[in-house]
Amino acid sequence: MPMLDHRQVINHQSPPAGSEIEGRIACSIIREYGDQQHRIKKLARITGASQRTVEGWIYEGRMPQTVNLIALMADSDEVFAEVCALAGRKVDAPLRNNNRLSLPHLPDHLAEAVNGLIDAMARDDRPVNQNMAPVRAGEQWDLFK
Repeated sequence: MPMLDHRQVINHQSPPAGSEIEGRIACSIIREYGDQQHRIKKLARITGASQRTVEGWIYEGRMPQTVNLIALMADSDEVFAEVCALAGRKVDAPLRNNNRLSLPHLPDHLAEAVNGLIDAMARDDRPVNQNMAPVRAGEQWDLFK
């Protein structure tokens, strides 16, 4: 296997600011897992972090520690792809529904739910609402008003 020259790997642009990195990692976690309480518990189990720590990653934009980030990257295509993008490395896009349906006759939240279901079927084991905007448990019933 040929060795990579470091000049081929490094993105010659300046690295993103710390707050941008934290925000992009948080967004990739939300895209993959959502932010509902049972997902937070799942993330705590996957990473070995406390639920409060996981909430800090999602709601407060804190950065996961290295050991937790590696566990997230091992479990999540979204987080892995985002970290690689931040490092200037190209990876195959995560398996997603690239042919999103245009459903102008449905309200936005229902059209997003349908496309989320298609994404879930493509991934075969992911939550249906992974592409919906983050919804806290207390606010989820607002969708049906």
